[in-house]
Amino acid sequence: MQSILGRYLDGECEAVWEELVVGVDRFGKPILHADALAVARETMRRVRHNLEVLVARLTEQGYDFTKYTEGSPFDGPKTSLETVKPEVTETLAEIEAITGPLPLSLRVFWEIVGGVDLVGYFPGMKWHWCDPMQLSSAEEFLQEISDLEEEFSELPEGESVWVSLGADALHKANISGGSYCIVFPLEYQADFIFEQDSHQSTFVSHLRTVFLWGGFPGFANFPNYPTPSEILALRQGLLPI
Repeated sequence: MQSILGRYLDGECEAVWEELVVGVDRFGKPILHADALAVARETMRRVRHNLEVLVARLTEQGYDFTKYTEGSPFDGPKTSLETVKPEVTETLAEIEAITGPLPLSLRVFWEIVGGVDLVGYFPGMKWHWCDPMQLSSAEEFLQEISDLEEEFSELPEGESVWVSLGADALHKANISGGSYCIVFPLEYQADFIFEQDSHQSTFVSHLRTVFLWGGFPGFANFPNYPTPSEILALRQGLLPI
């Protein structure tokens, strides 16, 4: 019988992650943590590769990483794709001491990818709604929850804690908006519901949409808008996840 990682490598990416979320394979057999971890690591290696490709292609296209999506400049410098820090394991332990176990997808994202911020400006384009990929690093997330330790420890049954993972499309356009969040307690172990403005999806499904639109998932909200040549060039040949 082919392993679940083998199936993922053979292209059954979406089906495999659907099984990881529910914790059993297509035959109803529980998925071992080691097998789920192997798939998560391969997935996030591909995510890192795709993001490196996108940053390089955006740079070639003249994309301005120093501005918001509507063209106004940032107040200070930022990093589009961070290098994972050596102390990330310790940072994750500090996070889990407050939140409890993290979903596998997010934990491995932070171990392999780090933080990402593709917010920027296509010169001459009015794409303020394009919603570039952005996700906090583990270090930024730890800062976000540093004042919530008591809230986590005394969480009443039936209540939840929402924690930001990054700005929404409005914030990325330098307009007062909201955040994309993770909600505790978690519903799943392998992945989590990535809370967005108008709809929900799992985190890995969201990443899939990100790459389908070349790093700019806001285009998915406008199916009748012709796909720009810039987006077609950005997404060409990206690895499936």
